Amino acid sequence: MKISTFIGIYYNHRLQKANFIKKIYIYLIIPINYFIEKLNYPKTINLDEYAKYKKKLFNKKINFLFQYFNSDKGDKFINQYTRFSKKNNKLIKGHKYADYYEMFFKKIKKKN
Repeated sequence: MKISTFIGIYYNHRLQKANFIKKIYIYLIIPINYFIEKLNYPKTINLDEYAKYKKKLFNKKINFLFQYFNSDKGDKFINQYTRFSKKNNKLIKGHKYADYYEMFFKKIKKKN
């Protein structure tokens, strides 16, 4: 995550409301908080490399894969956009697109 995105998501609304002294304080803590979030941010997974070692995932339903890779397209997911200090591992409701995707991917899966 870029620092400009980090500021836009977590601090932009605070900077708009803050007085001069509070703005100075916020600008001083942004690099510290950004560094902490950057250390705890989940790493990006290269699915091509991952597929070599986890071949059993090809036989799973797409809803399981959405939940396994923490996508909001499935029935449940863990909110990945919360700050690290407020993060918990509770599953929340997703968009439930799995059935919709499953319908279209069946044709492709049968061909292969």
